[in-house]
Amino acid sequence: MGSLQKEVENYKINLNNYTRYADEQFKLYNEFWISLCDLRNSADRLWERASKDNLLSFAKQLKETKEMLEKSVFLIEDNHYETLMKTIDTFSRFSFGKESLIQLAEKRSSNTLNIQSYQLNELIEYNREIKNEYNELLLAVSKSLKNHIYYQNPNFENNESM
Repeated sequence: MGSLQKEVENYKINLNNYTRYADEQFKLYNEFWISLCDLRNSADRLWERASKDNLLSFAKQLKETKEMLEKSVFLIEDNHYETLMKTIDTFSRFSFGKESLIQLAEKRSSNTLNIQSYQLNELIEYNREIKNEYNELLLAVSKSLKNHIYYQNPNFENNESM
């Protein structure tokens, strides 16, 4: 009977450790999702109005979200981390595209550079493609995180992928 009792105690310890890990991971994923939503909202404002203020606000939120992800690497599943970094990189490309658009528009309005409308339109379309890409990535991330949270098991046999 002692061997069975020892086995039960070990199971309780493992379950307790798993529960603490899962609880911390849940809090982290929730905080990270909020940061991603803030980033998307900031990107949407930048999309609606390409201004230096909106660009600075977006860049600040992008930095905060990326730092949060990097600091949380131990509690984030590897496949989630890779997909989230891809999402951050996509947002970074969007930032660069918007910054380029703002600079071109400023140069065009000051007549220091002869910029054709089609050049601005091409840059706007490039930014639209990136915006669509990050929206698709965020949808995939939300579905994957929901599945991970709801269907996690204490044996860490997690077969889902992002």
